[in-house]
Amino acid sequence: MRIDWNWSLLDTTKTLEQHLRSINSWTQEYTLQIKAPAETTLQAVGRAKRAWYLDYDRELREIQGKISPPFPVGNLLVIENDKGLYQIDLPKFPYLELEFDGRSFMLHFPIRSKNAAGLALWGEQKINDAEEEITLTRRIYRLNSLKEVHWVEPYPDGAKAVVCLTDHADWDSVEKLDKLADLFKKYDFRFTKSIFPHSDPQEEKQEPGLDDPTFTRVIDKLYGMGTEIAYHGFSPRIEPPSFKTVEERIALMRRYRPVTWIDHGTGCYLFSRKGRCENGIDLVELLGNEGIENYWSYTDVWENPGPSGSLNLWRRRRIVESFSDIHSLMKSKECLSAEKVAYLLISLPENIFGSSDYRRPKNLYRPKNFRFLMEKSKKLHALHRRPFGLYNRHGFFSFKGTPKDPLVFDSILLNHLSLQLAPEAMNRLSKENGLLLAHCYMGAQHRYGGSNIFDSKNNILPSFRENIESLHAMQKRSELRSVSLLTLTQSLKNFEETRFVKEDDSWKEEQ
Repeated sequence: MRIDWNWSLLDTTKTLEQHLRSINSWTQEYTLQIKAPAETTLQAVGRAKRAWYLDYDRELREIQGKISPPFPVGNLLVIENDKGLYQIDLPKFPYLELEFDGRSFMLHFPIRSKNAAGLALWGEQKINDAEEEITLTRRIYRLNSLKEVHWVEPYPDGAKAVVCLTDHADWDSVEKLDKLADLFKKYDFRFTKSIFPHSDPQEEKQEPGLDDPTFTRVIDKLYGMGTEIAYHGFSPRIEPPSFKTVEERIALMRRYRPVTWIDHGTGCYLFSRKGRCENGIDLVELLGNEGIENYWSYTDVWENPGPSGSLNLWRRRRIVESFSDIHSLMKSKECLSAEKVAYLLISLPENIFGSSDYRRPKNLYRPKNFRFLMEKSKKLHALHRRPFGLYNRHGFFSFKGTPKDPLVFDSILLNHLSLQLAPEAMNRLSKENGLLLAHCYMGAQHRYGGSNIFDSKNNILPSFRENIESLHAMQKRSELRSVSLLTLTQSLKNFEETRFVKEDDSWKEEQ
């Protein structure tokens, strides 16, 4: 097999060395060893007579000019040169751009970027930007015809898109969770449910925990039907619990074998803050010993997209979209009151300047405060241009985490689930082959909050029930799939690690 192409880092002239290994006369493996600086984009340039990509409908299309294929399934390239027809399996990184001018092809994609990682909004030091070495290994297949092009779907059941809701425990109650469990079981809806290990009720919030037998029974019910149970901090309160209390609450959670941690509030011990418990004990090391490998960054890359907007996490965003999102939500008759409109408008400064949790200044006339706000806004807009969504603490895009090298995930905030999970929005997500990885509050009932899930009497809104029923029908057609974060990361890991060996007219998955 012979492909005339070279790899390099974007904006450099140094060619990366490729290590080739022949598996048989139809399959070849290529390996790149890269010393990656803090901001790293890979590019490849090669010769070809013709070139094809895989589009959103799983059809091969000839490349004419520049295109951006669907991610992650579209990270492959088919070329024809003087030696034959080849399928090139490309490394699985987002924002791939392909270009063909009739004589040569060019492709590039980012693999490492602090600007694409939401965790960096909580402190530059949280993403290690020292030069790191990474090894990428993929394969090239010789084809007899275009009909032989072969790929694997990234999501469960071959679904084209995924809905992954991470529900935060702030407004939980046993009654509401029990009703949701019945609804979700009926329609095979899966999600990640964060909980407080121990209850600590305050004012209007019940905030139940595993010390409450009735709450534990409903969480057991959710867990038994495939719901992932995750930490939502160690406590609803901002004060860090004693280490003895931490150990007790970890013991309460073990029955659910959690792998995901979701910060609650702004306590100094939390992952997105200092990440240290009493006596300076490192939170990630402590939780790593318990099998935790996924951590929420406490960053929403976008807040409250409208029913006519995009829910895809891997999408470039522009501020003007926030105006159209608000307009789209305001068209609902359920969001027409003055207080509901005012609540919707909050998303605008959040999408321009970032979360109010780090929008420190109120007195903007002070130069120091104004500079702080502008600095945060600049970083947020850089994130909007190319959010990774999934990455490690070295800033590399990643599908998988381990207790020693955890995965960090960003999210999209959804406060109006009866509107935002409408069939219109789900159909668009499927056509985009998108990933909706959302931060939501299923139990929240705010008079001013528009249409979420429950009415004031804890009844599930008919519109939300209809959404879940419609989503169930889409699942049966493999148009999309609702999953927990655990299932999502396992599926993406399998997708990335799957290898095939091609022979004359057959493909064999390598074990």
